[in-house]
Amino acid sequence: MEGAPVAIGDHTDDIVARRIASGEYSADYAKQTSAALFEQSGETMRELRRVRPNGTVIAVRAARLPDGGQVSVVADITALASAEAEAERRLRLLDGVLATLPHGVLVYGPDRRVAMFNAAYARIMEGAPVALGEHMDTVNARRVATGEFSADYLDSVLSKRFVAGAPEQAEILRVRPNGTAIAIRVAETPDGGHISVVKYITAMVL
Repeated sequence: MEGAPVAIGDHTDDIVARRIASGEYSADYAKQTSAALFEQSGETMRELRRVRPNGTVIAVRAARLPDGGQVSVVADITALASAEAEAERRLRLLDGVLATLPHGVLVYGPDRRVAMFNAAYARIMEGAPVALGEHMDTVNARRVATGEFSADYLDSVLSKRFVAGAPEQAEILRVRPNGTAIAIRVAETPDGGHISVVKYITAMVL
């Protein structure tokens, strides 16, 4: 906390007043954080984050002590906050790309559960919905039951694409029960999951 010194024996009110005067934080922030961090019962620590005037990001954790005092732990998390912001930026960029992509994208995590799918996938695969968190086996069983594809197709064609380490294979071309034609390509993701890209090709085959 360079630039916001404290000394043994300082009263909390004096520390807070000095920091408000120096611009370390506002009076409103001091009031809100005091209520959030120190006006609590029990010894469970709570955490608040803030950006200091010098641009560093800190995490402040506080809890009551058995004797009625309080302990406050401050950590510089600038690097972590920067990494989180960059990850959030990339996620927003990916969401934007997937939202505008004309091809359907379905991603299964390494646990073989639906991790994400874009609007194009839901549109192209209308009548064969998926839900986040659904297991691949559940999705496939429902599609066999509803006639989206046969059990033989699932066993002999589709399932082979979702095996760890499966070699690169050509697109799967098929006509859906509603008469639309699609091309499917499956690839393994770095984390052990799988991505399925579906293209609407009805106009090309009719």
